[in-house]
Amino acid sequence: DSNENFLETKLVPDKMTGLVHFKHWNKNANLNEQEYYKGKHFYNASPVHQKVGAIKGTLIRIDRNTSTLSLFYEALQEKCNELHSLKYPTKLLNNIMYHFLQSRQNTKKYF
Repeated sequence: DSNENFLETKLVPDKMTGLVHFKHWNKNANLNEQEYYKGKHFYNASPVHQKVGAIKGTLIRIDRNTSTLSLFYEALQEKCNELHSLKYPTKLLNNIMYHFLQSRQNTKKYF
């Protein structure tokens, strides 16, 4: 880990305001293959409901570990890219994201 990462959080300094923002740190972001084996390939033997549950848990952690809306969406995109590389179907990911974002909107969490 570098000096800008702590646990699953990346510190993002804002040069304009001097504030420090937080973003969920995906160790596998921008890699062509998983370097850190945190996620299961879609076609492994685990039931789909376990994979969906793990993804939902990760989305909750991303939400909690991110301090701005733009960094939140950036972290979601990184996670989606990683899951696509693990052969998760786009339709399944879109469904999970849709329901997560709907429930998040209903809780009225705004940055």
